[in-house]
Amino acid sequence: MELKKCPKCKKHYNEYPAISRADDCTPICPICGETEALSQYVNYSVTLRADRLTELEKAIRKKVVKMHLDFSKIRKQQMREQNAERSRMGQKMKKLYESS
Repeated sequence: MELKKCPKCKKHYNEYPAISRADDCTPICPICGETEALSQYVNYSVTLRADRLTELEKAIRKKVVKMHLDFSKIRKQQMREQNAERSRMGQKMKKLYESS
């Protein structure tokens, strides 16, 4: 996928875009899409803009980004643990095979 620039947060992304709730046609980055959804959930009367983040959206975006980073760290730790377990199982299987 090609690198795109979000018109709302001005950051580059390469994931599948979200569609802005402000005009139902502007493609935005997935984080801004999630941020718009949460800001509408928190305060339905928020005026959404497809071209910039509001103050409420900036605050929500910080939390969304932190949540994604935390989840990424947890997932990496889980992958390390799974790989270590696979390695241990592989070594056990190798010993069993060599002993027979």
